[in-house]
Amino acid sequence: MEALTVNNMNKDQILGAIAEMSRRGELSQSEVMQAFAGSTGQPGAIIEKPKSTSHLTISQVLSTIGGLVICIGIIVLIFQHWDNLTSFLRIFVTLGVAIAAYIVAVLFDRYPSFKITSLVIFAVSMVLVPVGLMVTMNELNFTGDSYILQIIVALISFLVAICSFALYRSNLFIAFSVLFGTWLYYVVILKLLVASGGIFSGFNIYAYITMVAGLAYVLMGYTFDKSGTERIELSGWLYKFGLVAILGSGLALGGIWDILYVGLVFGVIMLSVYLKSRTFLWLGGVFLMFYIIKITGKYFTTGLGWPFALVLAGMLLIAVGYFTSYIGKKYITKNEPLRS
Repeated sequence: MEALTVNNMNKDQILGAIAEMSRRGELSQSEVMQAFAGSTGQPGAIIEKPKSTSHLTISQVLSTIGGLVICIGIIVLIFQHWDNLTSFLRIFVTLGVAIAAYIVAVLFDRYPSFKITSLVIFAVSMVLVPVGLMVTMNELNFTGDSYILQIIVALISFLVAICSFALYRSNLFIAFSVLFGTWLYYVVILKLLVASGGIFSGFNIYAYITMVAGLAYVLMGYTFDKSGTERIELSGWLYKFGLVAILGSGLALGGIWDILYVGLVFGVIMLSVYLKSRTFLWLGGVFLMFYIIKITGKYFTTGLGWPFALVLAGMLLIAVGYFTSYIGKKYITKNEPLRS
């Protein structure tokens, strides 16, 4: 009967009824919009209210802060009495606490209302895992050199983070996987350099190592950026750290890189157009300014004089600022919003 009555009413009558119910406070604008958005066009269709998104409650915030305060208190207590602890207790309060915190986080993760709290405890556990492994190896009188020790600890920590991500699909474990993976990458390379007997040494080799790590960060950021999932939140940070590593290393290198660096920086700026990325544009512009200051101070202060070199550098910096602003307005913000 109700569906028949509605079908017999014309549009003006329906709108008049909605207006009258709204005037009496029996119908809100949000309810009308929900009905309009959820309508199936079928008589008598039941419209479900959209599920409300979860928000942080006071109890969640307080429990998270309380967990952090407890962790800080435990850390302070351990440091105050570290020299008085036996080897067993040292292992227990580091690696043991890391394992216990992980178990507690797993239990909290079962309840949607404690998801944030579980992530905080997971983070505490991930921080304590390498510390606990280091203490354990030291208390067991590990006989290898420091590089081998770090390789073992970094590898175990990396595997724990990767396995945790496979189980819980959280961005937190991706971040720790990247952190531990970077640590493992550096100590393996350093061990190989030491084993080579000093054939590869000097500042430049470390700059190239950092540049490769930065490239890996950028590629991971691009993968997450195109994934269309919640992983996109990590792409901005990976872009930032990766570009700083690449551009900073290239700027620190001399010789042929004083020429190649121009192409590197402009390549980054051009990629900002393709990726619609604010990070690529502004970091490219900032490091181009650093490059201008470096080249001006290195090659143009002797013949032209320092004051004239400063004027030249200032004019070039203004030009770079205008160029990056022009690129941003014309090519990035024209069709879609900026990405971080």
